[in-house]
Amino acid sequence: MSDQPHVDAGAGAPFFAFSAEEQAVVLRSGTLARYGHGDTIFETGAAGGVMYVVVSGEVELTFPAGQPAKRLGPGECFGELALLNPGHRRTATARAVGSSDLRALDASAFDSLFSSRPRLTLQLLQGISRYLVASEQALAATLLKRNTELERALGYLRQTRQELEYQEVLARTDELTGLFNRRCLNAELPRFIERAQVTAQGLALIMLDLDHFKQINDVHGHGAGDQVLRHVSAMITAGVRRTDLACRLGGDEFSVVFDEISATRARQRAVDLLR
Repeated sequence: MSDQPHVDAGAGAPFFAFSAEEQAVVLRSGTLARYGHGDTIFETGAAGGVMYVVVSGEVELTFPAGQPAKRLGPGECFGELALLNPGHRRTATARAVGSSDLRALDASAFDSLFSSRPRLTLQLLQGISRYLVASEQALAATLLKRNTELERALGYLRQTRQELEYQEVLARTDELTGLFNRRCLNAELPRFIERAQVTAQGLALIMLDLDHFKQINDVHGHGAGDQVLRHVSAMITAGVRRTDLACRLGGDEFSVVFDEISATRARQRAVDLLR
């Protein structure tokens, strides 16, 4: 193993502060475990009590919830929490990349290392602590970034939904008069009918058109005709409730759906609209 540290911002390597002799001591501790390419060392959620040190080859750690995978090389360790807290559930799945030799240090091996080399063991614990703190900080930064990205995505979705709702309103509205249009009537009338059947309340549909409207256009022009249509639409709007549906079907044809109304009252409302 080279005395020069291997630079990897994503991995914690507590052994790089050791001399070659001290590294050798750590890498002789525990038991040697050999794995072939793709072999699983442990899986997420499994109970653990062993820390591993990479002697040769590489190990890939994959995490749940979309966290980026991490690769570890010679001199790097993983599974530290399981050693420090026996029974701790693994937070990642570890697999060998290529043929890999690992040193497995359980509590017994760690105690033996502490008895023979207490200073070295203390340094190892310090390195592990630094690594865990750095990992927590990196995770917090990642979560903050993802939270920011999620908020941005939700904001975009809200904006898109509002735009779609606005476009839908435009598609169902008559541009000239501001009343709803035939498309809206076709979509909403079945719902009015269904609700009336469920509630056993009355429902009325009134159809209106303007007498001699073509003559207005022919004599006074389409601009005058548009003014008439807007005026009539304003009168219709003033004569209906918010729960009713007033529509311009096209040309000089209009319709109003009166919700929850008796036949007598519907006839009276129709007469009122004609005044």
